[in-house]
Amino acid sequence: RLEEREAEREEEREKKEERGTERCIGSLEYRGAAILAPMVRCGTLPLRLLCKKYGADIVYGEEIIDRKISRCLRRENVTLGCIDYVDKDDTFGTEYGGAGGGEGESGGAGGKVGAGARRKKDGKRPNVVFRTLPEQEGPVVFQIGTGDAVNALKGAEVVARDVSAIDVNMGCPKHFSISGGMGAALLQKPDTVVDILKTLIRNLSVPITCKVRLLETTEKTLDFMRICANTGISAIALHGRYKEQRSSTPARLADVKAIADAGLSIPLIHNGDVFKYEDIGRLREATGADAVMIARGAMWNPSVFSPTMRPKMEVAKEYLKTALHVDNFAQNTKYTLLRMLEGDEDMEVRHAIQRVKGHEALCEALNLAEYYRLQQATRAAGDKRSYIGLPPTLRPNVDPY
Repeated sequence: RLEEREAEREEEREKKEERGTERCIGSLEYRGAAILAPMVRCGTLPLRLLCKKYGADIVYGEEIIDRKISRCLRRENVTLGCIDYVDKDDTFGTEYGGAGGGEGESGGAGGKVGAGARRKKDGKRPNVVFRTLPEQEGPVVFQIGTGDAVNALKGAEVVARDVSAIDVNMGCPKHFSISGGMGAALLQKPDTVVDILKTLIRNLSVPITCKVRLLETTEKTLDFMRICANTGISAIALHGRYKEQRSSTPARLADVKAIADAGLSIPLIHNGDVFKYEDIGRLREATGADAVMIARGAMWNPSVFSPTMRPKMEVAKEYLKTALHVDNFAQNTKYTLLRMLEGDEDMEVRHAIQRVKGHEALCEALNLAEYYRLQQATRAAGDKRSYIGLPPTLRPNVDPY
């Protein structure tokens, strides 16, 4: 059996070399990494860029469903210098790319393209399902929601050239995912999981990973994770909670430690209860994991990746500026700001944000009205200073004007 497995892997390597069409954006090194977790609605381009700026080694995008991304066309957005994946039912071929756009509102649902975008013939704006600045935010991992190998490959093939890895979501406990045979439903379908992972590994040149949750016992969790590891994936993330548990329940660090102590052949990433920079090293040691993945801690304050955390309001303003520069969908920006400013100390500002719509009004709520006017005026005048405040490493590579 070992000889058969080795022959199979050699055949897979040869097929990858023959294709050689995809490219890996950014170097992936999981051991010792601090990673931005995939988060529905929040994990769009502005948050990924900001977390990367503050020290995230790897950033994951929000989960996008296989059928949604498989319907997309790749378009180079010449205004923003980014890559957009646009629903092919909402685009107009080679004419796309003359203006900015807004990334998806939630897990694959897609958002409306920004105010400057070219319109379709029916007057509506195209849906941008996934937007990336791969050279600036990389390594970026695309998380796909899927329940079968065929659709997984169809979706992953579309986006693989612009990401560093493809991650399969096997941990989402939401009804939508489970009822569709995706997310945590896969924890009970090891044969399907093997089929999905092996199909992706066999046909793509980028690394494949997956993210799982705890099963009923440590033994069952370890058995499942070893099944995943034996397919040839590059890393596995473990959310230290059962599928029935929510974030209000403390992560089960001892269970994660038991998995790490038992040993896996690939890097183990711990996910759960990382809220400040010091937690990164502390939980890596407490769990024995190779890397730590941060979700809510990064959503509340992206500077959690930095030894010196910045005041939350300061970072919220920086997030809003970044969202402006990458022409993020305003409703998505609003949602993320509201999550970022959770807490009694920011209640007045949160109420102001709740009452308004659009980036201009959001800037007024955060005392950035003058900044917004300057940014819009210089952009309209064709002046590169419309990217004022955006770090040079996050500015587009091309002249958008």
